[in-house]
Amino acid sequence: MWKMWYNQLTRFGDNRQQMEEKKKRGDEHLSHADP
Repeated sequence: MWKMWYNQLTRFGDNRQQMEEKKKRGDEHLSHADP
């Protein structure tokens, strides 16, 4: 039982990391677009 909960927790952490990276990349693209 706890294994399923742990897997969900780690998967959620991975998704958060990916979202953070996407945000950073988006910010970089925006800064590059600025003159």
